[in-house]
Parts: sequence; C-alpha cells; structure tokens
Amino acid sequence: MSDDARGRRPKLFRLPSSRRRLRGDIERELRFHIEGRIEELIAQGYTRPQAEREVNERFGDISTVRDECEEIDTMTHRRREFSEWRSAVARDLAYALRGLVHRPGFALVVVLTLGLGIGATTAIYALLDAVVLRPLPYPNASRLVFINHPAPGMGSGGNWSMSQAGYFFFRKNSKPLANIAVYNRGEVTLVTADRAERTRAAAVSDNFLDVVGARPLMGRVFTASDNAPNAASVVILGYDFWRQRFNEDPQIVGKTVNIGSSSSEIVGVMPPKLHLPDYHVQIWVPLQLDPDAPAVTIELPVMGTFEIVDGKIAAWRDYFDLNQFMSQLPTG
Repeated sequence: MSDDARGRRPKLFRLPSSRRRLRGDIERELRFHIEGRIEELIAQGYTRPQAEREVNERFGDISTVRDECEEIDTMTHRRREFSEWRSAVARDLAYALRGLVHRPGFALVVVLTLGLGIGATTAIYALLDAVVLRPLPYPNASRLVFINHPAPGMGSGGNWSMSQAGYFFFRKNSKPLANIAVYNRGEVTLVTADRAERTRAAAVSDNFLDVVGARPLMGRVFTASDNAPNAASVVILGYDFWRQRFNEDPQIVGKTVNIGSSSSEIVGVMPPKLHLPDYHVQIWVPLQLDPDAPAVTIELPVMGTFEIVDGKIAAWRDYFDLNQFMSQLPTG
C-alpha cells in the first residue's frame, strides 16, 4: 500500500497506539531534547560530564516528566479518537437519512422491520426473564413445583388444573411433597362509604404461606376452619394495598371491610412483594374447600414443596412413578 493511500485511510479504523509505543515515543522525544541541550552546553565550553550534570539538574526528575507527558498524550489521543468517531457516525447517519428520505417505501420497510424485531426480542426476553431467569419471589422457591391433573382421553399432552377431590387426595397420599396448597385468583368488590371498587384477589388454602415459606407482616394466617364451607368471612390485605388504601394503619387487624354484600374481618397483612406467580394480589381470602366434594374439575392451580431428606431436596424418582400416581387421582 502506498504512503498516499495509507494517509487517506479513515482514521476511525486505525488502531490506537499501544502504551508501550507511546512510552517509546515520549522517551525518544525527551532524549532528543536532553541531547540537544547537552550539545549546546558543550559548544559553550562545557565538558560532556559537566554538560550532562548541568542538564540533569535543570531538567529535574525525568521519570516524573515522562509520566506527565504520557498522561497528557493519552488524554489528547482519546479526545482525538472520540472526535473522529463522532464525526464518522454523524456522516454515516446523515448518509443513511438522505437515502431513506429519497426512498420512502424502503424507509417504511426498514422502520417496520426494526420495530417488529425490537418488539419481538423485548417480548421474548421479558418472557424468559419472568419464567426462566428470575426465580419465584418466595423463600421456598427452589423447592416449589406446580402440579397439573391429567386430562382423560386427551393424550400425553392433555392436562387441566386440580379438582377439590384431587387436591385432598394428593395432599393425603403424596410422599415426596412436604406440603401442597391450592389457590385461585379473580376479583372481588370492595365496598366503602364513598365508593365500590373492583379489587384483585387470591383465594388460597390455609397452608399456602407454609408452602411458599412466608409469614404475615402482622396478624395471623388462614386456618383450616377458615377454608371450611360457610365459614366466617375473613381477609388478609396485600402489603401494597394496605399501604395505599389503608394508609399503613398499624391497628388494621381486627377491623372489618365489606366484600360485596358481606362484612369480612381483617386478620392480617401480607409481607412486601408477596403475590401469586403471575398475578398482583391486593386482597387474600380463604378458598372454600370441601373434603367431601365430588371429583369434578374446577380448575384449581396447585403448588407443593419437595421434602428435604438428609439436607437435600428429594427427587420424584426416589419415591414412586409420578405418572402412575397421577393416574390414581380421582376424576369426574
């Protein structure tokens, strides 16, 4: 490559000088000035040793001067490289914009393609982050498992959530699970003196907090009697809902709220950031469960925690064939 061609090469693509090369350049420059001054003093009648001693005394600590020069050159080089990079990017953007303005059809295709690509990438990452990368916000997250009921006649891929009968059967007979809980979600109407509002609610079994490994911030958990049919109506407030709707009332436990047409006692407040895996809960209510209910599927999601054996999480295969056990669940 000729010197002219090399000189015309865009500076953006030149590799920056290495620190070793920069130090060498500074060393040669300093030596040039020192030798030049020594030669001047020799011409004035100094001997060479005298001239060198005089120059060193006037010049001072050469290592300090070298470091200062290196710092100045490095900063100058970085500013120059950034300025050249910015100019190159500005030129490229201006060229691209001119091309898009002159070809609006192509510009529309480019914009739509970028929008779809960025949107799809963002959606996929958000899904992976929520489902795969980010752990569930529960102390027992590493031991949790979600359970689906096999759907008869729908093949290996067919399943639905659990019935009440299936839940009680699983809770009684499952060996590798230390505990299982059932829950549901929906909305209830909170009625106050000035308004009625729809509120996101979760209906859970009495042992839900034991399964996820959490405890109420204040008050008590639901009990088995709260889950019984026709039990007295009680609620636990979500932490954010308690702060925003009830102004963090420290005496909230024991007070009542109207859920629909019935009055419900507030028995507790959940800890911060406790929600269902895919649902932001404002009010928690006990799920009405009947151990004698028929084996009719009512789509109740179930989660459980694995047993801990010798300090390790127990594996399904160490106890029984899961498919065989699931086939024994009562169906309608």
